[in-house]
Amino acid sequence: MVDASRQGSHAPTSRPVRRDLVGREVGGRALQPLIEAVRATGADAAGLAAGTGYAFAHLANPRERISWAGFARFAANVGEHLGAAGLIAAGGRSLESPVFRALVLPGRLLDPIAIYLWAMGPSGPAQQLIAAIDGAITRVGPAQLRLELRMKPGYAPSRENHLLLEGALAAMARVLGMPSAEVVRTEVADGAIYDVRLPERRGVLGAVRRRATWLVAARANARELERANAELNERYLELQREIEARVRAEAELRRTNEDLERRVAERTAALEAANAELASFSYTVSHDLRAPLRALDGFSRALLDDAGERLLAHERGYLDRIRAGTARMGDLIDGLLQLARVTRAEMQCTAIDLGALATTVLDDLASSEPERRVAATVASPLPAFGDQRLLFLVMQNLVGNAWKFTRRTERAEIEVGVRRDDGGDVYFVRDNGAGFDMAYADRLFSPFQRLHAASEFPGSGIGLATVHRIVTRHGGRLWADARVGLGATFACHRRSAVSWAR
Repeated sequence: MVDASRQGSHAPTSRPVRRDLVGREVGGRALQPLIEAVRATGADAAGLAAGTGYAFAHLANPRERISWAGFARFAANVGEHLGAAGLIAAGGRSLESPVFRALVLPGRLLDPIAIYLWAMGPSGPAQQLIAAIDGAITRVGPAQLRLELRMKPGYAPSRENHLLLEGALAAMARVLGMPSAEVVRTEVADGAIYDVRLPERRGVLGAVRRRATWLVAARANARELERANAELNERYLELQREIEARVRAEAELRRTNEDLERRVAERTAALEAANAELASFSYTVSHDLRAPLRALDGFSRALLDDAGERLLAHERGYLDRIRAGTARMGDLIDGLLQLARVTRAEMQCTAIDLGALATTVLDDLASSEPERRVAATVASPLPAFGDQRLLFLVMQNLVGNAWKFTRRTERAEIEVGVRRDDGGDVYFVRDNGAGFDMAYADRLFSPFQRLHAASEFPGSGIGLATVHRIVTRHGGRLWADARVGLGATFACHRRSAVSWAR
């Protein structure tokens, strides 16, 4: 018997495992003799799990299975603790399984050679341990066999598999009720050749001994099979409970999905109805409400033109207040329509430069009030991602507010820039204008809510509500930071889309 003994205690080596072996599995029972052999050396068997992808508790459970890739690494780890003799002995003990003994029981009465041919053949149990090997076993004499193993292309010979297999070939004869077979292993460049000689039992005495050992083995195997059957029945019940639990979970998931689909359908229908009502409201506002306003304004102006000189001062004041009220109502209607359009408009997100948008707004404001001197600073570029038309409205309102609320500041300053925080880039519009009391900040983003009197700073109270709506549609949030008399800061926070903060 060839013995290439090698004892080692260094760290397990890693062998690459081909993709075609992924999914091949080895039963946990085949691992137990190897684990016990390593424990017998005094080594910590838990280290056998290194690099296998499994916890040691999984490997130590005979009822579990592991991939061939995991087994290949496991065998290499075992080889670091056992020499050749230890691996051969462990390979022999791997045949102690009662199920395997029951499978080969007929071989005690029939031809043991046939059992060898089956066990090491293409459909035999040994295939789970030699998955990377092409093998052929043939009868070369009355009690002689030859097993030739060649590594598949791309694989290196495995010393551990060769020695384990040598031990299994020798021990199979014992399982069949005979003394150990004589095994001669010859290493070749791409595998190994095993010559197996079985002890012969001839004549009447041999037949009697085979029958006697068969009866003894049959009784022992019957007890083992009863225990194995009880274990399999327990495993079956566990699997049945797992299947029932999975069926219940799938049924619950199906009910949850159906409920979600129903709720989504209800929400979609409600949203479609709300959009339809909003469209109807927009039409009513733009047509039905504007007509009486135009009449009020037109007749008031006509009365001033025709009878202005005959009217008393307070009478002309009444007409001026009527016209101012109609103009304010018109502004409110324009704001409501814009808010409705912002809510319903389809978004077309692209890469944009917020700095360029802010500069355009500032240029327009400076053209409308050339007498004002405002120190404006705009960082450029300020890249962002969102709907350009909607974000222009945001900059128009935020920069416009900064321009408006610095009107009474002697040295007005407006800054548009960006700063960095943990969540990403924060774009801001800062001014040193009137500011406001933060105690009322929760009213900022509701339509028609104003923190300053119209006589002090004119406006409709729709602008920040519009900004808030746009921010929400871009997946962001809006907040405020200001001090009375010290100005306010408007900021936008870019995450996956553009989000804004005040």
